[in-house]
Amino acid sequence: FAIFTTQEKEYAKMPYWLGLFISSYLSWITGGVLGVIASAFLPECVTLALGIGLYALFIAIIMPGCKKDHQIMLLVISTALLNCALSYVIDLNWAIVISTVLCAAVGAALIKPQEQH
Repeated sequence: FAIFTTQEKEYAKMPYWLGLFISSYLSWITGGVLGVIASAFLPECVTLALGIGLYALFIAIIMPGCKKDHQIMLLVISTALLNCALSYVIDLNWAIVISTVLCAAVGAALIKPQEQH
């Protein structure tokens, strides 16, 4: 999505989109299959430690937006705090879903895109 939406309009045609979609989909599936196979051979402590990598991935995705826009940073912090508060009251999985959806809706309503110079 990020590659397609940032591509110049003359290149963003259907063949380009299909090639991008197919290569992304195949790499996702191939990586998933290889991950399942590799996890069968790795010790349990290593596979548990690799779970932290998912959190690191999300942080790496969030940080550039937070550096550019302090409103986004405030929204991310608000989401984390709401999630922590809700996790004491309801199931952790539902706390994540509710805090994410609620804060995303607030962000969509209140944060306006900045103009590019």
